[in-house]
Amino acid sequence: MSAVYVVSRGSYSDYRVEFACTTEQAANDAAAKLNALAGSSYEPYEVEELPLVDSPDQVGATVRYMAHTDRDIVREWSYTEYGVISEVEDELAETSFPVGKGWRATAASPDRARKILADKLAQLRAETELDPQP
Repeated sequence: MSAVYVVSRGSYSDYRVEFACTTEQAANDAAAKLNALAGSSYEPYEVEELPLVDSPDQVGATVRYMAHTDRDIVREWSYTEYGVISEVEDELAETSFPVGKGWRATAASPDRARKILADKLAQLRAETELDPQP
């Protein structure tokens, strides 16, 4: 996927993209020049690489679901990332939370992410039944 390089400045509500360049070198040179001219009294100009979108098919949503199991207690929550997407492959990753282990499923649809987690949680419950703890 092609990219453009934008020169931006500010943060939060003051954040703005000043302009775009076709090469990273041009963007870095322009940001350095503006930073030298502005001095340290302003937030620095920074360079960001952004994907160049040629088709609406390149944007969409990636759904991430997380689940936590503590023997019989299951908590589930989700969030969706919107933006440029590439090929989304199913993924299940173990992670840790302050209250114990958790699993994060990433998929192209909420139903698929739920299925990945449901399969994992069923496996964990079956293992718990085979090896119960006092």
